[in-house]
Amino acid sequence: MSGTETLVGVIPESRREEIQVHLDTWRGHRLCNVRVFLLEFDGVELDEPRATKKGVVLKPDKLPELIRALAKVCELEGVALDLGSEAAA
Repeated sequence: MSGTETLVGVIPESRREEIQVHLDTWRGHRLCNVRVFLLEFDGVELDEPRATKKGVVLKPDKLPELIRALAKVCELEGVALDLGSEAAA
């Protein structure tokens, strides 16, 4: 995605992948981009993470719906949801 990007968070997924959350501006529209990035490819560590096609892009006004759905998944799976100071940063 071209335009301006702000990295908001990184979630380690495995030795080979991480999930990055960006707030982007593309063609004048603000978007939240949640994407899987490769840290290594074919057993070789990459100099910098490489974006994959795996992910989702949402307008910020859709984020509350996504957060509610993810909170429901946490509830169903018995995962404690802590939206403490780190989420507000």
